[in-house]
Amino acid sequence: MLLVCVLAVFVTRCGGVIVTHINERFVTDVRAAGFGLGFSLSVISPSFYAFYMNWLDAFMLLRMTPVVLLCIGGLIGMIGAWMGPETKDVDF
Repeated sequence: MLLVCVLAVFVTRCGGVIVTHINERFVTDVRAAGFGLGFSLSVISPSFYAFYMNWLDAFMLLRMTPVVLLCIGGLIGMIGAWMGPETKDVDF
């Protein structure tokens, strides 16, 4: 139970920052539409994780596939952060 709590803290602690970033990425006039679209589209591809795990099972042990998927997700997030514009000093 302690391990689950520790993992929940480490895995889900960035959720608040992600929601705030998606919300602040759009100008005020289209913020609600941009947030809804950005947040909804970002959930579609991860929802097929069971299929990805089955495909990876052909190359490795099934119990190791979540590690690979987490690494790929981290790389995608890092690339997205590098590609995104800096909004620190932008006046929306």
